[in-house]
Amino acid sequence: MAALVLLTIAGKLAAMVKDIVFAYFFGASPETDAYFIANQLPGVIWLAIYGTIASVFAPMYVRTMANPAAAERLVNEAIRYYAYAAISLTALCLILAEPMVSIFAPLIDGFTHDLAVKLTSIMVLGFVFTGYVGVQSALQQANRHFVPPLAVPVINNLIATAAIVVAYLMDDVTVAVVGAVAAYLVQAVIQRTQTRRFYATKWGWRIRPETWRRLSLLSAPMIFAVILDQLNIFIGTAIASGFGAGAISHFNYASRLALFISGVFSWLVSYLFFPALATHAAQGDDARNADVLTRALGLILVSTAPAAAGALALRTEVVALIYQRGAFQPDDVQTTATLFGILGLGVMFVALRELLNRVYFSYQKTMAPLLIGIVAAAVNLASSLILSDLYGIWGVAAGASISALIFCIGQFAIMAMWKPALLTSRLAVYFMAAVVAGAAAFLAAVSASGAFVALPLVARFVAAGLIVGGVYVPLLLALLALFGVKPSAVHADLRGLPRISPDGIP
Repeated sequence: MAALVLLTIAGKLAAMVKDIVFAYFFGASPETDAYFIANQLPGVIWLAIYGTIASVFAPMYVRTMANPAAAERLVNEAIRYYAYAAISLTALCLILAEPMVSIFAPLIDGFTHDLAVKLTSIMVLGFVFTGYVGVQSALQQANRHFVPPLAVPVINNLIATAAIVVAYLMDDVTVAVVGAVAAYLVQAVIQRTQTRRFYATKWGWRIRPETWRRLSLLSAPMIFAVILDQLNIFIGTAIASGFGAGAISHFNYASRLALFISGVFSWLVSYLFFPALATHAAQGDDARNADVLTRALGLILVSTAPAAAGALALRTEVVALIYQRGAFQPDDVQTTATLFGILGLGVMFVALRELLNRVYFSYQKTMAPLLIGIVAAAVNLASSLILSDLYGIWGVAAGASISALIFCIGQFAIMAMWKPALLTSRLAVYFMAAVVAGAAAFLAAVSASGAFVALPLVARFVAAGLIVGGVYVPLLLALLALFGVKPSAVHADLRGLPRISPDGIP
């Protein structure tokens, strides 16, 4: 368990180091705006396919593991299916790169537009490896081999970081994008070395109609759901493009920092608990899945709340510590920190989203996230347009946070109507206690910040951490005990992974 946590943190930190290096060398400029646009457009579709594989293929594979021959056939057919999808999307995006940039960043200047089109056309080449890498990762996860897939992103980000340095030395941001595509290729090679024990490659073109039908019916809603979920970033980029050079970069730096806070714990918990959710769903055991869901969401809530409280209380110091060096100037820090503070209002809701989506996918109910995503995207668009007219770019960040809240409410509301047995009273207590204790810790840190403003930066972080921990932990335990969840029960709930025997039965 410790190795998994360390690898997850290492992967997230490697991604942050990549952003730090990029900010150091390139700052916030038309070139960085183009770079972020090029990462977003292909990145969302890549995430949609990759997420679909983990959430759709993995449960299908779990259902065939008892029959090795059938499982191997499904793996090979899934690789072909997603390869066809990736190649088709690559060709489509190459053709539509220019109109996509025009749609999602309509107000940028001509130089930034042309550079974004060029970089997008290069970045989409990474699609070719998406399906293959996704199946290899999902296969290891289903077989409870968690370590190798978590190690690969570290290598991937280090390669991308090296490419950024070379791009600076060559004074050409295009090199950074080429390096990102090369990192996908390296990831594909590494992943395959880890999955040879699970299946043998069967070369061919054929996919059984049954496999076509099942993967398509389950994947299509999932792909659109992820795209709609990520559409919130597109909305932010599109509206931010009207606030001058660097605005898109400021918004993306802040978004990535908020996603780091929300995702460090939630992604790991979702990744580790998903096989148990898929196994129980295949068995129709809602009672055990309710217990798994309570434990998993409890872990996410109690670990994310204090991290968010501390980071948001010292948001300017956090942004300065991470980004303020090289080409990233003090004015960039102030703008990014304000955006980060507003986006931080939605951190807790974003942290829950990944696991709740995986609950739906475990039961192969892929339409629910799609419908929720449609509503959340509409709310984001309307609120961002209205609030940006009143408050400028800060309104764009506010719209994103409102959308995150709506998405989370929708997930719980549909689950309450569809499978109320999955939502326990203990889960409600965890949610309430974590939010209240986190808010109190945030207010305590903000109130006391004036007392240690003269301290060195590191000392300020230590002082804020002590205040957050000193308020959060006792208040959390007191609130849990008040509503009947004793410390021994908390320890039992949050003690770690669900234990699953070799035959897949907890």
